[in-house]
Parts: sequence; structure tokens; C-alpha cells
Amino acid sequence: MLHRAIIWRVAQAVDSRQPFIDLANKLINLAEHAYGRREMSRLEETSLILMNLPIVGAQRIGLYYHGLTLKRKGKIEEAQSLLESVADNAPNPYRARAIQSLGAIQYSFGKPGEALRYYLDSLRAADQDNCDLLTTLYAYFEISHLQSDDGDHAGALATLEKVFPLVRIASSQNPSYFYNYWANTAFELGRIGRIDEAESALSIALAWPFALDYPEWYETRDDLAQKRASQTASIAAPNRDPVAAAAPEKNPERLPKPARVLARPWLAIVGVTQVTAQISDVAFATILYFPIPQTTLNRLGRAFYPRGPPTCS
Repeated sequence: MLHRAIIWRVAQAVDSRQPFIDLANKLINLAEHAYGRREMSRLEETSLILMNLPIVGAQRIGLYYHGLTLKRKGKIEEAQSLLESVADNAPNPYRARAIQSLGAIQYSFGKPGEALRYYLDSLRAADQDNCDLLTTLYAYFEISHLQSDDGDHAGALATLEKVFPLVRIASSQNPSYFYNYWANTAFELGRIGRIDEAESALSIALAWPFALDYPEWYETRDDLAQKRASQTASIAAPNRDPVAAAAPEKNPERLPKPARVLARPWLAIVGVTQVTAQISDVAFATILYFPIPQTTLNRLGRAFYPRGPPTCS
């Protein structure tokens, strides 16, 4: 009888928690979309609800989103304190995401080396968490920004190109990753003079209904228009000053990144090397490899293998 009573009480407790678990999952999905659309008021409201649910894991996830809200509001020290707590105590994959966000804070402080170390730590944490693809995607986006800051636009573009399979997977749940990817790709293409491709890529990003929340994308559009006009002028005036034509192009500010600093020495310190990898029929040419296990790439590769029909059981 005692055994049955214990089983009944456990079942009752699980049943009473399930509505809160379902609510937490819906709120997490809402928070992800709010963050991608830069809807800070909605993100803040959602984080506060999560923080007050009677589930410890949901409360700590709520702290993560609240930390992102504080960071966007410019309350960096408060955000850093919250995210450090999440990195120590929250359930995975939010520990890995908090580490990545702490790297973004270091970047805003003008410390690219520290930022890169956090990004690499977040990749390791994501890999340990049965391959958290979203954290992996975030981290590689940030690493491409560091390369771009250093003037290595070809390297930044290569980093973006090789994570496109991740973008496709993540965008099935949140389309903001897809449009952010093409906006970043357009910026890098423009910096290396591939204007036609840059304009095509940017047209994809600007087709998103929430593109107006990303004013830096329109700055990229204006920059590309200036480059297009400059190309036209150079064709019309072939006798222009060759010295002026050869002058290096100034690397412009790209919002919302506040600190434009060199990162290449730090890339060398952490031992970034290059290897070649191929994932199913998706060829990754010259993939940047960081000192983390290959399980992330292996799992991603399996996601693209041909699959048989589902079985009924």
C-alpha cells in the first residue's frame, strides 16, 4: 500500500507540473522570437513570467532572457552579473548561451581577446550539451564579426558560408537567423567588392517584415549604393588618378557593434588553424577549426544524410 501511495503522489506531482512546463516552453519560444525581432518590452515581460514560474529551470532560463534585456538597455554590469549566474547554474543549453553572451559583453568593452575566449568556451559547452546548434551558430556569427573588425572580410565571409546549414536548421523555428545571415553576408560581400552578390543577399534580408528594426541593414544598403555609383563613375572616367583609386578603403562602423578593434593577434593566440571538411553533399571549403571536439560537425553531417521512410510502430 505504501508503495502505491508513493507512486500516486509522484504521478500527481508530475501531472501538476506539466502545465507549467508546457507554459515555460511556449514562453521560451516567445522570448526567442522577441529577441530576434528586437522587441525588448515583450522580451522583458516574458522573462519576468519565466522567472516567477514554480519551476527552478524555468526561473533560471528567465534570468538568461532578463540578462539579454538588461544588456540591450545598456545596463551592462547588471546584465553581466545575471549572465554569470546563468552560466554557473542554468540548465543546458542556456549555460552555453550565457557564456556566448558574456563574450558579447567583453566585445562591447573593447576586449576582443576576452570575447573570443568566451566564444570558444561557449562552443565547447554547446558541444558537451549534445550539440546545441543555436549556441554554435551565435558563436560563429560573433567570430565572423571579429574577423570583419580586423579587416579580414574574406575570412568573415568564409566563416558565414560554412555555417549556412546551421542557419537553415535554426531558421525553421525562428526566421530571424535566416535574415540576419543574409544581412551579414551582404556586408562582407560588399567589403570585398562583390557588389552584385551583396545587393542580392541584402535584398533577401530587407524582405523580412521586421527589417526596419535593424537600421544597420539600411546603412549597408546605402553603402552598397555608393559603391555602385563609384563603380559607374570609374567606368565613365577611366583616366582617374591611379593613386587615389588604389587608396585602401576605410572600414565603416557597423551597428550595433560599438567597439571596432583588431582581433587577429588573439586569433593567433588561441591557435586557430584551417582544415578541410565535407558534410554530406554540403561542401565546406577551408573550414576554420577551433580546438573543440569534432562531434558538432559529425552530428550536423548526420542531419544531412539521406533518410529512409518513417516506420510505423
